[in-house]
Amino acid sequence: MEKIKNVKGSYDYGSRDQIIRNFISDTLKSVFNQYGYKPLSTSILCYYELLALKYKEDNEILNEIYKVTDQAKRNLGLRYDLTVPFAKYIAINKNINLPYKRYEIGKVFRDGPVKKGRIREFIQCDVDSVGIEGQLVEAELISLFVEGFKRLGIDIIIKYNNRKIMVGIIEICEVTKEKINQVITIIDKFEKLTKEDKVIIKNMKIGLQLKVGIEEIPQKLKDLDINYKILNPGGNKTAIVIGNQYNEKLKKEINDKILKENLDVEQVGFIDTKENKLEMAGGEFCANAARCAVWEYLGGKPGKIELNISGYKEKIKGGITKQKDVYVNIQINKNTTEIITKKRYI
Repeated sequence: MEKIKNVKGSYDYGSRDQIIRNFISDTLKSVFNQYGYKPLSTSILCYYELLALKYKEDNEILNEIYKVTDQAKRNLGLRYDLTVPFAKYIAINKNINLPYKRYEIGKVFRDGPVKKGRIREFIQCDVDSVGIEGQLVEAELISLFVEGFKRLGIDIIIKYNNRKIMVGIIEICEVTKEKINQVITIIDKFEKLTKEDKVIIKNMKIGLQLKVGIEEIPQKLKDLDINYKILNPGGNKTAIVIGNQYNEKLKKEINDKILKENLDVEQVGFIDTKENKLEMAGGEFCANAARCAVWEYLGGKPGKIELNISGYKEKIKGGITKQKDVYVNIQINKNTTEIITKKRYI
């Protein structure tokens, strides 16, 4: 018999550790109850088909599901989060009174790589509401989070992501309308930038070069016989369609089909085969798509290029380094240090 040991990525917790874990759990539960959220316990076992419902067959998360079968040979799996079981509960209990506010603290399982911060059997804590619209519920959840961590003696900073608020702040700083998306891209990447990049930001007349690696996945729209690639430039995934011969109506159809088939894709771009030109389905500027176009035009090989891109008046310079990092130079004639500083207090 093999030496008795825990399965890799799973742990036992002795009395002292479990007392601490129980204290954390009980403290959070008291906060949730105070805000009117009710406890819910869902099944760890689910039908595999349910767990895989919102993902394509090649999605990474499906490889991390612990798959099991029962004596009736039914395909089952261990839950990998608490959201899918919650959605199942709402779907089954159609007569539930809305709005419904619930919390659940329970074990989930993922058969993924074991490393620092990632194990295979762990506790998740979810707080959700159904049947409530508007931002008041978001404000309530933020207040709930602050109170929960306060009772645990942990200082936190809440970062609230709202594009409308961000655009408003940028407009106050007198950035021109056509360059707002570029400023947002820089702000989103700010924490990942090197010290050298941050120095460049202090005077945006020089420009900013954002570098990322690229991963590509070939795809095909069978009903329209159109080939495209899904590229992951270290941010939102982008689908790139080779060819720009489609009219606006067909572009929208292609865009909608690709986004429907690939839930993790954020935008679709079309690159011209006759000139270095990228057009987004909606005509907007997108820095991630620009990097993807650079990668495609250069065939993934080191080099430099200039592109015409929808939503941007001037040509954009980009390239691929010897380390296979893709970059684009974004030119903004505006000091954005104040904008980035303001974002930290949102």
